[in-house]
Amino acid sequence: MIEFAATSDIGKVRKKNEDSFFVDPEHEIWIVADGVGGNRNGEIASQLTAQTIDRRVRQGASIQEAIMDAHKTILKAGEDNPDFQGMATTVVVCKIHQNAWEVSWVGDSRAYQWNGEYLQRLTRDHNYAQQLLDEDAISPEDANNHPMRHVLMHALGSGEIELLRIETVSGSLNDGDQLLLCTDGLCGLVPDSTLEDVLAQKLSLEKSLDDMIQLALDAGGTDNITAILMRYNKDE
Repeated sequence: MIEFAATSDIGKVRKKNEDSFFVDPEHEIWIVADGVGGNRNGEIASQLTAQTIDRRVRQGASIQEAIMDAHKTILKAGEDNPDFQGMATTVVVCKIHQNAWEVSWVGDSRAYQWNGEYLQRLTRDHNYAQQLLDEDAISPEDANNHPMRHVLMHALGSGEIELLRIETVSGSLNDGDQLLLCTDGLCGLVPDSTLEDVLAQKLSLEKSLDDMIQLALDAGGTDNITAILMRYNKDE
């Protein structure tokens, strides 16, 4: 059985919340999307993405197919309505069946797994800082604070359809393991080590998320903050 909690906060700086999340335990899918703040209608892009992915998964599509369909949906919306041109979003999607998970993503929203001892990042950011890190041009410490870390290399609604990069990882859960999906409004302000400290306190899922959100707000709350926290319980 999967227990979960989800929350979203506008933060302290943004005038509107452009993040979206969607939980569909019946179809074993959890989605977090972060509308690109510099573009128009980021909240529309993130909402369309969550709705499209859930609908396509319900119809039997893989999460990769569903993400690609969301990308096409956003591009088509921009073609049909000038007000929607240029809107874009990141997304991270988790599908869990029994104790097996699969995560796919585009952009810099992240997924983590907590096994009770340490926090493992499952995703790799699709941003310029990560590209520089991959090229050994900067250190991991520099990447966390690089001024171009918010420049996305891939996002839904941005670029040609055939150039979109969807990455996927998979794994399994032991009893009590947790999965965290979040936008960079959380992981961009709160270090992984601090998120690990929160999870190590063995609080309720809701309390853990509340504490994480507060840490992001205390760090400035410069972006919208959205997260889903899930726990696998083997015997329930």
